[in-house]
Amino acid sequence: DLAGAAPRARPPQNLKQRRTPMALKDLLQSQKTIRELKTETAALRLEKAEAARQKEQLEAHAAAVSREADREAAGRQREQTEAVEAAQRALFEAMRPLLLALPTARRAIAQNPALLARDMIGMFAPVDDFVGALGLTVIGTVGEETPYDSARHDCPALLAQGTPVIVATVGYAKGEQIWVKARVKEVI
Repeated sequence: DLAGAAPRARPPQNLKQRRTPMALKDLLQSQKTIRELKTETAALRLEKAEAARQKEQLEAHAAAVSREADREAAGRQREQTEAVEAAQRALFEAMRPLLLALPTARRAIAQNPALLARDMIGMFAPVDDFVGALGLTVIGTVGEETPYDSARHDCPALLAQGTPVIVATVGYAKGEQIWVKARVKEVI
């Protein structure tokens, strides 16, 4: 009597079969994730390679800039050295007549003590030429009487402007700039 019997439950389908659609979906999802990871990994590798290339370019540029800075510094040093040497040479050339005459004058004085100082005055003409070559002007003349000017004169005594003084040693100026004030003393 099968009719009165409770319907028989169907035997459960194979568990594997039931899981298959779900497992397939998971597998497809994981394959998609793997593809995405591979794509991301490839992109990261490209970014890493680009960063390395940029780093090499920046290092090469920094090295080139450093070499250029070194060349410029060496050039400035060379120019400065050349300028100092040129100034020294110009100074020597301006003083050469005096430098050549002094040893001769010393020997002449040593051999002839009666030689008069006025005989030696011509030897100092190169000094005047040198002062002129520098663009300097002489302040005062030794022995000259002049009114005191505190801007141009140096006096050990406290004097009022315009007080008569005598120039003891000359001074030097270049334009309006005083390089050395003339030393003066009060007329007594």
